[in-house]
Amino acid sequence: MNQFTRAAQPLAEAAGRINNLMDQTMRLGLDLMESLNQVRASMMSGMAQPGGIARMMGGLRAGSRCGCDIPPPCWMPVSLGELTSFICPGGVATLRLRVTNCSDRPRQVSVDAKQPNLPVTVTPAVLTLGPQERGVFTLTAPVPTSATAGQESEALIWVRGCKEHYLRWTVQAATRGGDCCHEMDVDDCPDLIHHWYDHFYCQRSCPERSPDVGRG
Repeated sequence: MNQFTRAAQPLAEAAGRINNLMDQTMRLGLDLMESLNQVRASMMSGMAQPGGIARMMGGLRAGSRCGCDIPPPCWMPVSLGELTSFICPGGVATLRLRVTNCSDRPRQVSVDAKQPNLPVTVTPAVLTLGPQERGVFTLTAPVPTSATAGQESEALIWVRGCKEHYLRWTVQAATRGGDCCHEMDVDDCPDLIHHWYDHFYCQRSCPERSPDVGRG
C-alpha cells in the first residue's frame, strides 16, 4: 500500500461515518414527520365529531398546571354558591351559618337577607366574635300553605365581617318532605397574601345609562 492510499483511507472512513449519520438523521426526521401527521389526523378526526373542539379544549384546560385562570379580585364579595331547599307548603326552611372569625382581633359580623318575595328571619342579626371564635346565625323562611309544587322564591343572603360573603338561597315548594335544615361554614378570614393577579384589576364604575336605553 503506497503513501497516497494510506492517507486516503481515513478520509474515506470519515466520509462513510458522515453518510451514516446523515442517513440516520433523515430517518429520524421522516419518523418525526410521520408521527406528527398521525397526531394531526387524530386531532382533525376528533374535532370533526360533534362537540370535539369543546372536549379538546376542556382536556387541555384540565391537564394544564400553570393556573392561568385569574380569580376575582380580593376586594370583590366572596361567593358562597347557591343553595336550594325543598319544602312542603306550610313547612319552614332553615339555614344555619356557622361563621369563624379567623383573624387576630375581635370582629363584628352581621347577616342580612335581601328578599323581594321570600320572608327570611335572621337570628341574631349581629354577633361579636373574638379571634378564632365561631358563632351561628339561624335563618328561617316559611313556605305558604297556598304554595303550589315547584313554586320558587329566592333570597340574597349577605354575611358581612372582615369580608363580604353572599349566598343565593332558593326555597322551592315540594310535594314530599317537611321542614328542612341546611348548615354551611363561613370562614371570615383576612387576605394577607399579595397575589400576582392583583395587578390585573382596577376599580371601574359601571357606566351610567338612561332608563330609556333599550326601549323601543
